This record gives sequence, C-alpha cells and structure tokens, in this order.
Amino acid sequence: MKEVTLARRYARALVDLGREGARLLKIENDLVQLARTFQGNRELRIALENPAFSKPVREGLLQKLSQTLGWSSDLEKFLILLVREERIALLPRIAVAFSEWVDQALGRLRAEIVSAQPLDRSAEEKLRKALLEVFGRKEALLQIQVDPSLLAGFRAKVGGRFFEGSARGQLEQLKVVLSV
Repeated sequence: MKEVTLARRYARALVDLGREGARLLKIENDLVQLARTFQGNRELRIALENPAFSKPVREGLLQKLSQTLGWSSDLEKFLILLVREERIALLPRIAVAFSEWVDQALGRLRAEIVSAQPLDRSAEEKLRKALLEVFGRKEALLQIQVDPSLLAGFRAKVGGRFFEGSARGQLEQLKVVLSV
C-alpha cells in the first residue's frame, strides 16, 4: 500500500508540472510508453534500478533516452528525480496513477466494456453518450471486447464500479434469488 501512495504522490506532482492539457497528454503518452518498456525490458530495469550503476550514469541514460525519444524537459527532470530518490521502480504504478489524474483533470472517463456481440458505431456512440451523461464527463475512452458467453447485452467497468447488463448476469442473479 505504501508504494501505491508514493506512486500517487509522484504522479500528482508530475500533473502539477504539466498543468496544460496538451502538455499533460504528451507527458502521459511518453510516460505510459516508457512504463511499458520498463516493465517489458529487464535490461532497462536493471540499468535504471541497480545501485551498482552510479546515479550520474543512470541519469545520463535517461537524458540520452529523452533526447532520442523527444520527451518534454518536465518528464526528463521528473525521471531523473526518481533515479536520485531511488524510486524509479515505482514507474509503472506512477504511470497508472498519472493517467488517472490526467483523466480527472481533463474530464475524461475510461470504461471497459464486454459485449455479447460486436458493437456497431451507432451502439458504441449511444453507450458513450450514456456513460458521459451518467458520470458527467467530457470525453469517454472505451475499451471494448466481445464475449459470446454473455448471451446478450454487456458488462461495463468504470473506475471501481461494475455494471451488469448481460443476459447471463441476469440469469445468474435469478438463479441466486430462486435458490434462497
């Protein structure tokens, strides 16, 4: 739990650095890409986490990556701070927390939708509009998957909230009620 709290604090500090919408989106994109690379590349993790490499060497590696990949100076400074504070291992959690803060700052909603059948554009747009109205947000990013075992309808996860609208879920609820 301590790591999650620390990650959220660092993420919040980075949000405050890049307060403008366009800057936040650029930082978010770069941070998320770096976090994925960091998680998937053992050599990079070792190079940035291992105290056997001096802090100036690790900072230099980040500066080279920043120059090559075109990161903002705010992100570069932030990552160097994480190396200096021996907190670079928190990078994946910071990226998740940062995206949550950016979503909040920009009025963005993320939803995971699982439907029984592929949604056409019209159905997807209706679902998007309904979610925006219910949650009072400006933009909705939907991650849609298909699971035929739902029989009909869909399930949605928005933040920590779950919505069950599938035929299978309703049948399971009926089964519970009838077995009582």
